[in-house]
Amino acid sequence: MGKGIGGVVLRAFGAKEHTITVTGREQRTDNLVRIHFHSDTLLNPSGEEPGNWMRAWFPGADGDSKEYQRGYTYVNVDAPAGNFSVDFVIHEPAGPACAWAQRCEIGETIDAHRLGEDPFHPEAEIEGAGLPTGFLFLGDLASYPAIHQMALAAAEERPDATIEVILERHSDDDEQSPLPEGENITARWVDPRPDGTSLYQEITGRDWTGWYIWAAAETLVTKHVRTFLRKEAGLPKKATHTQAYWVKGKNMGTDRG
Repeated sequence: MGKGIGGVVLRAFGAKEHTITVTGREQRTDNLVRIHFHSDTLLNPSGEEPGNWMRAWFPGADGDSKEYQRGYTYVNVDAPAGNFSVDFVIHEPAGPACAWAQRCEIGETIDAHRLGEDPFHPEAEIEGAGLPTGFLFLGDLASYPAIHQMALAAAEERPDATIEVILERHSDDDEQSPLPEGENITARWVDPRPDGTSLYQEITGRDWTGWYIWAAAETLVTKHVRTFLRKEAGLPKKATHTQAYWVKGKNMGTDRG
């Protein structure tokens, strides 16, 4: 299963490595490209829950011998056929995954595995809080695939609940990706703030009792949200999920080589 400390850690946690093969490319927007994949073994035979994701290894550019691990959400899953897609945000400077997505060819293969998933179930009760009365999703284009899936799933499975989506806009091109829509969904883009408090400013001062809150954005932005949820909102730990998806100006993830 791979080389270096990354492979050692994954083996220690029992992660199985899978081969995934590129079957096509689709330019979704000016800054979002969708790569289609096939794998005989990666997907759950019974299907994938909204927001499920993989960890994949991407080759470095310019002759770099290392591979770099990044996490990506499955979209358009056809589990019986072994087919799925992944959306890549195109940005500058391009990281290993972004650069690879722009140059990969049909038939090319990379390694992937699944580890550390936390499936989203809108109809599940939260320990110590009961059934959520609302769902708040916070993020940006990087977490858009997961948020879009989960918001639509929550709207369908919980028509009695309020669904709110707030996404931080880092480029005018971001808005080419349509927001989730539904009778009980409200969704909007907001501008970033230099101090990373854009999403925090959208949620502070409101009573979130009874809600489930899921947040995944840039590291500093996520940190402000996490601090609010822990110190101000007073929500049970299992009523929240926060995860940094990327770091401004830096690569994020492990490598092997």
